[in-house]
Amino acid sequence: GTFVPGAMADSLTSFGGIIFGPNGQSSLLAFVNAGASGSYGTVTEPMADDQKFPDPQVYFYQARGFSLAECYYQSIRVPYQGLIVGEPLAAPFQQPATGHWTGISSNALLSGTPQLGVQFNAADSGHPLRQVDLFVDGKFFQTPTQLAPAAGNILNLNLPGTPLAYLVPVNATLASIASNLAALVNANSPTITAVAHGDRVELKSTTSSRLGPPTALHLSLTNSPGNPAPTNSSAPHLTGSTAGTAGALTTFLNASRNAFLESPAFGIKTCNAGGTTQAGDWLQITVTKVNGTMVSLSVTNPPSPGTPWLLAAQLVGLIHSSAALQGADGVDAEVWVQGYFNVRARSPGLSAAAMQVRLSGSSTLQLSPTTATQLKDNLPDLLPRNHLYVTTGTTNLAVNFLLNTTNLADGFHELTAVAYEGSNVRTQTRITLPVRVQNSSLSATLNLLDLPASAPVQGTYHLQVASNTNLISTITLFSTGGALGSVSNQPTVTFTVIGPSLGAGLHPFYALVTTPSGLRYRTATSWGRFTN
Repeated sequence: GTFVPGAMADSLTSFGGIIFGPNGQSSLLAFVNAGASGSYGTVTEPMADDQKFPDPQVYFYQARGFSLAECYYQSIRVPYQGLIVGEPLAAPFQQPATGHWTGISSNALLSGTPQLGVQFNAADSGHPLRQVDLFVDGKFFQTPTQLAPAAGNILNLNLPGTPLAYLVPVNATLASIASNLAALVNANSPTITAVAHGDRVELKSTTSSRLGPPTALHLSLTNSPGNPAPTNSSAPHLTGSTAGTAGALTTFLNASRNAFLESPAFGIKTCNAGGTTQAGDWLQITVTKVNGTMVSLSVTNPPSPGTPWLLAAQLVGLIHSSAALQGADGVDAEVWVQGYFNVRARSPGLSAAAMQVRLSGSSTLQLSPTTATQLKDNLPDLLPRNHLYVTTGTTNLAVNFLLNTTNLADGFHELTAVAYEGSNVRTQTRITLPVRVQNSSLSATLNLLDLPASAPVQGTYHLQVASNTNLISTITLFSTGGALGSVSNQPTVTFTVIGPSLGAGLHPFYALVTTPSGLRYRTATSWGRFTN
């Protein structure tokens, strides 16, 4: 009960992946036993290389709807020294659609080439559906429909002061659209940078304050007949999509939010005091706040031998105790190794990182920085950001298709239609339908002679298959793992099933009857449960 269903939990220990044999550290199984759906650990000493562990962005991928396996795949850059244990398909944040079959009922009798229909409805406008696949008895059969980004669709991006319109070209993909959008932003916006990641564009603002929602803009789209500029006076969304010259709108651009999100990271500047010290040497730090107020703190080397590292540690202690630096507009500091220490803003974001620090001291000291420098060593983490997502498809996907039943054996089948979300997440929605095919007079039955619904796994059981004709080529019995046995030239066959060969669990049983002329019949599936 420590973790909620679907949780991923990891540690940065050296041997978290050693789950067999002695291990002086907590293994990843501790997290799994506590309820996590998956965990990662290294099986040998990884050293101080963060690429050998999941990046924290693994949770960002999970929030998009990716499965546990996909999240780890995208976040571990050097995976060969690690082990992942868990449920690979766990995806607690996926947004599946809903669907149903149209124009056909359960256990319908089909022959020839009937028309079938399915209707899928997306979870919301941000998760359109682009493709439907048909599976028969668990095997891929055909793709009734697949939508692609329509050439001529227009994607609007209302950046502050820089309204942009992108025309979807022929043969575009989600990745190519995202890449072209990033290039368009970088070429036209002086304050925003863009980087494409698959179907996603990461936007970062280089301005010192968070960008608010876009103001009312009137876009003028040239060479786009039938798409006049918006005339309403209300503030538009950051993104928008129109059909343009295409016959339908199948390409969409959505943003995580209508305004850039201020970074929660704190600005940092690494300082260093090196060289040699003598009695009476001094070290000083000057902090210039955003409002221009300057705070100077200094320490002096005592007569007893000292080192620049001790001076740095004393200076960090003064920073901790200085009342002038304790407020939200001040700084904190920490020593980490051999005279190096980090000065950190007490407030998050790019604005607070505009504070400046400078070191000065005796001539025997080697200091950095010696000029006023802002707390922006981690600048990429400080920039306000947003994300754009490119999707394709439609929110209401209705598909009618022909099913050539002559390619199937007569008898009982299960049809499964799978709809896919129109993003790189490709969340699946499945709907199944049992049907019966009959294009000939051939038929057969399967009887579980002495196999009850629940039976001891150590037993031996008998199943009988009987066809309605003596002209039989083969009768094959199938269950978990494939064919259990096959008999030739007999219209009625009794198969012996040995329980331990299948093992404990729920098992399906069905038979396939084949005639010399090539006719086939698939019996209805019966189920048996073997228990220990």
